[in-house]
Amino acid sequence: MSAGPNESKLEFESSTPSDFNTDKENAMYVQLTYFDGPRTAAQLAAHDYAGEHRVADAVKSVPGIVGTHVLRGPDGSDVIVSIGMTEQDLLDAQQAIMATELLPGEDPALLTGPDRVEIREVVYTWDREKEAVR
Repeated sequence: MSAGPNESKLEFESSTPSDFNTDKENAMYVQLTYFDGPRTAAQLAAHDYAGEHRVADAVKSVPGIVGTHVLRGPDGSDVIVSIGMTEQDLLDAQQAIMATELLPGEDPALLTGPDRVEIREVVYTWDREKEAVR
């Protein structure tokens, strides 16, 4: 398959069973938190404000949380990808978030809970900078 004029040609080595993480002691876990769309501009603003001013601090209080990425669709739907060293770290982050109190001016009617939450074990990663496979 040839790349078009504005596309990069990517080549990947095939994965072998040894590329997959079988070391349970060094396992990582990911939580996928889904907020389905469509969501209004007011809902998105409230969600973003809560995330930046309240939720982020709660998540950062859990030492085993490695990072979080918020992916937003054109309809305002979000998938939040949180990475933890253990499944328990992700559960602790959930509890830390739920233990926070709303900040002055936050409207609970605009802050609906997630539509679904999934926790998965990471079985394969690749890091361009480290060029290492977990």
